[in-house]
Formats: sequence, C-alpha cells, structure tokens
Amino acid sequence: MSFIIDIQKPTRPGAAARIVITPKLEGKALTDQKTTRELGPKATADRAAELVHLLGAGDDLIDQIRALAPTTDVDDEDEPIRANATQVEIEAVEAMVERWSAAVGQAYRQGLIAGNTAATYRQHVTNFRSFVRGEFEPGARGRRAAS
Repeated sequence: MSFIIDIQKPTRPGAAARIVITPKLEGKALTDQKTTRELGPKATADRAAELVHLLGAGDDLIDQIRALAPTTDVDDEDEPIRANATQVEIEAVEAMVERWSAAVGQAYRQGLIAGNTAATYRQHVTNFRSFVRGEFEPGARGRRAAS
C-alpha cells in the first residue's frame, strides 16, 4: 500500500495547512478511505520539519523550519479530537465492526434485543468506524448549530 499526500490551503480559520492523505492499493486511489486534517501553524511547521528530516536535510534547515512556528497553536484547544489511526488500526477496527454487526444481527434475530436497540448499536459503531477513519467529528453538529 502507498499513499497520496496532498497539502492544500486550509479551510478552518487559524489553520496553516490542510493535509489530505489518500491510500493507494495496486495503483488505485481508495478515495473512500481518505483522511483530511487541518493543522495550526506549529503543527504544520513540526510536520514539515519531520518530512525534511526524513528526506535527509541537515539540522540547520530543520531548526529554521521549526523557528517559523509559534511555540503553541492558539486554537489547538478548539481543534476537534481525531483518531489519527494507522491503516493497520483502521483495518483491525473494520474487522471488529463486522463481527459486532453480525453479533447484533444475531441477537436481534434471536429476539434478545429490540429492533430500535439493534439500530442504535449499529449507528454508534458506524459513528466509531467513521471516527477511526477520520470521517466523523464528535460534536460537529452541535458546533455548527452554535455558530
């Protein structure tokens, strides 16, 4: 597996960069599994320094990149919590979600849980799966309604 990493202009106020990571398998982009992250100025400089370090840059250049950023991102407190799961972790969660869904379906068919309970269990696990993939932000609806 490989990845397409795209750095874009941010859409969130206070962010310095928007990073979109799309996995590729056998040359095909898996767009349904892409992850998007908006980074503040400090996080952006830290990621840039990590990248140039991996490319073999010297310590002087890395120090210059890190010096571009403030010591903290002012709006980090407002940054939504993200899973930042690796592909291996995502695949493990996917397997567990499938087993969970099968168990819920079996319990429903056996009359052990009601239909609305099964639907609630499935909705919650679907939200968790989306959170792990980076596609769901807990509280996003409430934040949009408040603004």
